[in-house]
Amino acid sequence: MRHVAVVVETARGCGRHLVSGVARYNHGNGHLGSCPWSISFEPHGARDQLPIWLKGWNGDGLLVQIRNEQMAEMVQQLNVPTVDLRGGAVPVPGVAVVQVDFSAVSQLAVEHLRERGFRNFGFCELDIDDDRRLDYKRSAFITRVAEAGFPCHLLRLRAGRRKGEMFDRIKTQVARWVAAVEKPIGVMVSDHPLGLHFLDACRHCGVAVPEDVAVLSSGNDDFVCSLSVPEQTSVDVASDRIGYEAAALLERLMQGEPVPEKPLSLPPRGVISRGSTDVLATADREVAAAVRFIRENACRPITAADVLRKVALSRGVLEPRLREVVGRTIHQEIRHTQLNRVKQLLAETDWPIKRIAGSTGFQSAQYLTRVFHKAVGTPPAEYRLCARQ
Repeated sequence: MRHVAVVVETARGCGRHLVSGVARYNHGNGHLGSCPWSISFEPHGARDQLPIWLKGWNGDGLLVQIRNEQMAEMVQQLNVPTVDLRGGAVPVPGVAVVQVDFSAVSQLAVEHLRERGFRNFGFCELDIDDDRRLDYKRSAFITRVAEAGFPCHLLRLRAGRRKGEMFDRIKTQVARWVAAVEKPIGVMVSDHPLGLHFLDACRHCGVAVPEDVAVLSSGNDDFVCSLSVPEQTSVDVASDRIGYEAAALLERLMQGEPVPEKPLSLPPRGVISRGSTDVLATADREVAAAVRFIRENACRPITAADVLRKVALSRGVLEPRLREVVGRTIHQEIRHTQLNRVKQLLAETDWPIKRIAGSTGFQSAQYLTRVFHKAVGTPPAEYRLCARQ
């Protein structure tokens, strides 16, 4: 029986999901021919150091989030196979790294905001910590926005030392920045708690969310996202999958495999859309009405002719304007909406493909499979399996 220590922040939902992924691996790792690990664990806060008991711990492997140089030194002294689940924020020689693919997270965020008509973007962060992960997030988002051909405005908030002072400073700085930038604007914030305060600041200064400013984050901590008014849209980074794959990698390291030279980067699960981005950012009322009609009725199913009748415009008039706002034709927007619903049902239900096809506007399970494979790159069954890992 191997003895493994798990030192992961559990104050936030993302950390608890990491631990649940580790637990899922440990309960189902019989295929490796080994019995479940004996795990040493205790709840861990975001700014806690490594627990004292770890100094005298004599185990076989370590799953940890390395946050600073002091923690890095202690990990090296343990001299056991180790996997860092914090994305290599503090690089440590000989320590494997498992992380979310920040570029893929940013791609989903930009696509989500573009689908809602935004052509102006921003990224908001706090200057409290020198965190390499924040550099990855910021640069990935700015790069993706630039690739889409749009401007991105950076807001780096300066926080006070005391909590009350910090919140007041955030409100003042957000109000000043929002007043100065061109609107409407889609903003990605560096984490959920900052998103909560950013949205609160918008309310205090009378900025309409999501009409003037749409806000999203990454991590999908339901607890924090639900506290925001409106509720906060977030990219689900599949923290449970990261925990599972980190545990699987640790097992391989304990069996003698070499440490991978590069971090293992895993794709996010998708965008969980909530009220903070529930808008179509355009002054074109006919286009807004067309998109709303499509997104509410695409799975009935409907055709382009149904949309044109709804807005009383010809295809030659509506389609160029629709492409300008969302980047898709009428047919493409209908299909895009249908496939998004298919993805949701695959991830959240056990419905057979035939039932999903019938409820999303496809003629048959075979036709859905063919269209889905071409658009997504994997067949529905494989997508379902990956979404649930």
